[in-house]
This record gives sequence, structure tokens and C-alpha cells, in this order.
Amino acid sequence: MAKAKDSRTSLGGRLHIAKVILIGLKPLLFDQYLGSNDIKSTAIEKVYWDREGFACIPALNLFSALTAENTKSVCKQFYGTRAKKIGMAINSYLNIKQHTLTLERSGEKIHRDNFDSAFEIIKHVARLDKGIPNPKERPMLATPWSTSCDIEFYEYGDCAW
Repeated sequence: MAKAKDSRTSLGGRLHIAKVILIGLKPLLFDQYLGSNDIKSTAIEKVYWDREGFACIPALNLFSALTAENTKSVCKQFYGTRAKKIGMAINSYLNIKQHTLTLERSGEKIHRDNFDSAFEIIKHVARLDKGIPNPKERPMLATPWSTSCDIEFYEYGDCAW
């Protein structure tokens, strides 16, 4: 992560901006929720697409993966009992400038028109405690994949770069 910009904010702290490149080490499974359990979505509808039709990850989903308190977030996996405090600091002092992070393979954006060649449909059965087996079909984006974004970090008091 390389620091690209460093400036003072109106609140007196320093604002740092870094360009971050995420390189997938594991495949991505998609299962976008369309707002109702009654809606049967197709595989292509389960992928997030930006306005130009490119596959993407919402920045909010990345924040959730990093800091969620109700799932096995990155903070919980790495920081255990300190996870909540660290997650709160991330949510307070970090910002992802883009709303969506466009997915790429070999430097090329993945367009909706290339869905069949870019994604594999994975079929499996979710077995929930005290529930009936729930068959699922999810589109999977195999490695190699990558995405990038600009991260803003606000440096105040004890929270330093």
C-alpha cells in the first residue's frame, strides 16, 4: 500500500490516501439478496454489476467483511476479544472512496456480456441447524481476480498512520 497524498483536514487531523490493490487468493462466490425470500434469482442476478455492466463488489460489503460483529469478520479472526474496538476504529477512521470496486482478471474488467466465460455455477446444499436442506446455486469467480480502490485514513490523536 503506497501513500499517495497527505494533507490536513478541517478538523486538524491528517488525511492520508492510499491506492490499494486486492488480489484474490480464493475464488469469490456471489449470492446478492434481491430484497425478498420469495424472489428466485438467476445466477447472473446474484452478481453485483455496476452501471456500465462490469462485475463489482460494493464497498459496504468489503467493510462488512473487515469489521462485522455478527459474522467471522477479519477483525474477529485476527484480533479476537479486541475485534469490536478495532472494527469501530476502522469504521470511524477509514473510508473507501469508491462505492463499488470493479473486478478484473488479467487486468481486464469483467463485463456482464462475458458472464458465461467468466463465472462458473456452483451447486451445493446448505444444511442449517434445525432446518431442511437448502439447495443453492451460486456464480463463482475463480482466481486469478483483483480489484483496487483508494482508501482514505483520517489520523487523529491516538489513531496514527
